[in-house]
Amino acid sequence: MISAGFEHSLALSSFGRIFAWGRNNYRQVGPLAIDSYPVPTDITSDLDIYNQDEKVTKIFSGGNQSLAFNRYGFNFCLGRKLR
Repeated sequence: MISAGFEHSLALSSFGRIFAWGRNNYRQVGPLAIDSYPVPTDITSDLDIYNQDEKVTKIFSGGNQSLAFNRYGFNFCLGRKLR
């Protein structure tokens, strides 16, 4: 599964790993203070969300946000927070 935002993209592997690339100005690609991820980078461990019970099953990205959902429907959010 692949999802594209404004200047970033996410890909979800069949093993539930999240790969991200693109601009990271709002930390929408990953929590690390890196301006951009030029190549697909596995960010699953950086999010501290991966274990056998929390396999990511869906991803969404749009604008400057990224979302990931595990099989229980719990979501993990990255990026710009809109009010």
